[in-house]
Amino acid sequence: MLMKRHLSLINQDLHYQPRPPAPEEACEKTFCRWGAECVSLGDGRAHCACPTSCPNTPAPVCSTAGRTYRNHCYLRKEACERRLNLRVRNEGECEAGDPCTGVGCPPGSRCVVTAGQPECRCPRSCQRRKPVCGTDGREYPSNCHLDKYACENQLNITVKYHGKCDPCSEHECADGGICQLNEVRAPVCRCGPPCDLIARPGSALCGSDYKDYPSECALRREACRTKQQLTIVYRGECASAQHPCDSVKCGVREHCSVDPRGVAICGCGPECESVVRPVCGTDGRTYDSACFLDKAACLDNKDIRVAYIGPCGKKQE
Repeated sequence: MLMKRHLSLINQDLHYQPRPPAPEEACEKTFCRWGAECVSLGDGRAHCACPTSCPNTPAPVCSTAGRTYRNHCYLRKEACERRLNLRVRNEGECEAGDPCTGVGCPPGSRCVVTAGQPECRCPRSCQRRKPVCGTDGREYPSNCHLDKYACENQLNITVKYHGKCDPCSEHECADGGICQLNEVRAPVCRCGPPCDLIARPGSALCGSDYKDYPSECALRREACRTKQQLTIVYRGECASAQHPCDSVKCGVREHCSVDPRGVAICGCGPECESVVRPVCGTDGRTYDSACFLDKAACLDNKDIRVAYIGPCGKKQE
């Protein structure tokens, strides 16, 4: 009896075969790029495949390339087939680009979109804002007014200065001060009160610009007015002694002055203020001011003078 039972157990062990472990899902460890999808081949292997077809259900998406696709599937399909690194930038259609981008309009005109097409137009109306000074020497109530005038008259005019052409034109100084512009083109009064016009005996002196001055006050005032570093060369009239500039020959419009060491030098004077007080030169050109005319004549070594005040072609009677 025991022998039969033992034989039966041996037979069960001989016929027992352990059940194989369940195969792992092949796609769990497979990463597909370019929007492809993982497909199991049934033999434990995985394969990345592009979508072969997509539903026509409209659900627009905008890709990172700026193109609109019918739905997510169409985006993945093209990304996979062309191996593009496309992602969804936003749900819905991509915003249309600005049709005016890259359109060059003439001076003063602006690009506007009409029926989806870019068109250059002149400003129709403008509001008075901050005045601007144009490169034509005229003052305009705003940048818009300048653009409108330039566009309607087909002129190449741009903004030269933000603000009035001559901020000192309507600025009055008390106590005989002189209006000048500061670093931001704002009018300020400088140079102090006027000097005593009565020349006192022995007070005359010769300045480093080789000009006679009745007093030190007058010299300082002229230095402030012309923004030059004027010094006293010697006391007395310039003609009463040998001036350092007598031995120096400067250009046609250069100015001779004496530096702090007493050495005569030739130059074209200080920088001009950023104002527009037009003058017409004898060369037929309009200059922003008499200072700019003198500067140009000096730098070009030409004898150019002021023909009349105002732009050329608009001579005042």
